[in-house]
Amino acid sequence: MDKLDDFLVELLNLEVAGKDAISAPGNWATPPLLNIQTDVDQVIDEIAPYLFPKEASKGRGVWWFLVGSPGNGKSAAVGSLVRVLKNKYNAQFREPTDRGKLGREISELGRNEIPYKMELYEEGDNFATALFAQDASVVPNPYDENPDAGAALIGLLKSAASKGQSIVVCANRGIIEKALQQDHIGKEPWYHALKAIRDGTTASPIKFENAKSNKMVFDQVNVTVTPLDDKSIVADGSFKKLINKAISDPSWDDCNGCEASALCPFKNNRDWLSNDAGISRFTDVVRYGELISGQAIVFREALALISLMLAGSSRDYKGTTPCGWVRERVERGAIFSLLSRRIYMILFKSQSPFGLRLDDSDRKKQLKILSESLDNLDELSKRAIKALSQEKIATDIGLKRFLSQGGIFSELDPVKENQGKKLEQKWNLAPDSAHKLVEEHSLISEIEKRCFSVWADCETSIDDMDQKGLAHEYYRELRHWITSVTYRLGFFSDGKILFQDELKEYQRVLEIDQSDISDDDDDLRIELEDSFKEFVFGSGHSKIKISDVLTIHGPSITDKLRPRIDFEKSKQTRLEMSIGSGHVQISPLSFAWLRRKARSGMSDQTFPPEVRQVANDIRYLAASSISYAFIEDGIHLDITKADKSLISLERRNGRLKERKDL
Repeated sequence: MDKLDDFLVELLNLEVAGKDAISAPGNWATPPLLNIQTDVDQVIDEIAPYLFPKEASKGRGVWWFLVGSPGNGKSAAVGSLVRVLKNKYNAQFREPTDRGKLGREISELGRNEIPYKMELYEEGDNFATALFAQDASVVPNPYDENPDAGAALIGLLKSAASKGQSIVVCANRGIIEKALQQDHIGKEPWYHALKAIRDGTTASPIKFENAKSNKMVFDQVNVTVTPLDDKSIVADGSFKKLINKAISDPSWDDCNGCEASALCPFKNNRDWLSNDAGISRFTDVVRYGELISGQAIVFREALALISLMLAGSSRDYKGTTPCGWVRERVERGAIFSLLSRRIYMILFKSQSPFGLRLDDSDRKKQLKILSESLDNLDELSKRAIKALSQEKIATDIGLKRFLSQGGIFSELDPVKENQGKKLEQKWNLAPDSAHKLVEEHSLISEIEKRCFSVWADCETSIDDMDQKGLAHEYYRELRHWITSVTYRLGFFSDGKILFQDELKEYQRVLEIDQSDISDDDDDLRIELEDSFKEFVFGSGHSKIKISDVLTIHGPSITDKLRPRIDFEKSKQTRLEMSIGSGHVQISPLSFAWLRRKARSGMSDQTFPPEVRQVANDIRYLAASSISYAFIEDGIHLDITKADKSLISLERRNGRLKERKDL
């Protein structure tokens, strides 16, 4: 048991605020707990030799830039490179030499220390062949009165260029842009490299001045850029690899001898994720979550989410461990505390863990009513209901973007979706008949069975209540509580989260390869472009409001403004369309409402204001992208005069004529 407890405690260190949440030079030498192979590892194998003159061909080093937002895995990737260099080349990493004194070796650093730069030494050499900057968004001197991370990055690159050194830099795009705004001479190596990153172009090798000097490590360097902010680790399979790494740890075998195992939410979550249907459902829902938010989940968030599902929240553990916490709840009969850490409850009810009402005042009233029948319950049920008032389950569990009130999964809560009458009836179940579902669903564990048993006992106790008014109120609050849990369990397992069909279709569009598009995908493209055009411009000819007094339309305008999906520009979490000469991003939320309108004919007025605003923004974009003054045929102009009367003109062969057919 101690072995598993140790593993779960290590998982807790991956929480958002955990000590291992951020990769740093002090922990680079040790593989992370959930170490997996990604596409970046192939880049590492390719560039590693270019960091040493003895290994590099033609005296050519490398400037490697890992670009992305915080938590994207930049520093973790550098940690992988460091381990390759130490294991394969017996390399050393040190802080810069200070006044002739060698800096500390990487193994001497504190676990979370982050020096501005580290130097790489080939075995047996006393000169640094490469510089490593783990976070270019900070400055070398944290006490600088006028810190300038952009200038510091330029200084770092200039230093490397002056000595012909290779370099490895982790940076966000803001720092790159800030550095490029500095005064410069266009031919400088640093400018050449950073401009290529900003423009998304391939940089030619950089040749250093004094290249043949024996003081130069390399004569020239290749510029390699690895963007980590334009991909989804869920879509590319990395998230699934992380889950598999966590659930396949041999420490889970310790559960086999634990009496509390059947009631352990973490063991049950792990078992559900161990089957293909479970892990696929979970990764799909997380993918839908990042799509609707328009922001890909980053490595740090992914690790924290896995930690939460398999080890809970450290905020619950005062002087105990995950395993100890579970055993204590089992002994006390606090079954609903254990239920609170099941996957579907964490995703959709983390702000009201027991499944009770969300509002504090309403929840207190509900608890008071549910306690009215304690004397009529058996001992196990009585302990479970009492524990609802005694237990404190953390609701501030990190990952606020996903799990806070109003967070992504709250917005996608499956109870907000129309599941159909049959499925709703199925999960609006009577607890004493739940045995039929138990045999069908792997997500129903011994925890849920115990909860069903408590609820069945509570329903039976209503017959022994003296006051009919209280009995009615008790039944209403009990049913609200039951369905608050069973709907989320069942709809998560068998049904759909909000906008699931539309998000699935959005994902499909993002994955279309324009160079090899199937007939079905092309049909979908045409359907989407047509429905999007109608959403923005209405049916018939497109009308564009140029100003308060001028509107243009006609067949020439319609042809120019046909929306077209731009597969090349679309990223893994955003769909782009071209309209005229302009481009516009279509958010998943706008896409979802657009598709629902196309399928149901619903009114635009039912759309959220932010979605209706999208149409207005696109009309404005369309107006600014059309040179209507130079269209000679097929354009109509409607001009509103001061007295509000309308003049309608038509341009044919470059000549304007008043329309008489109105």
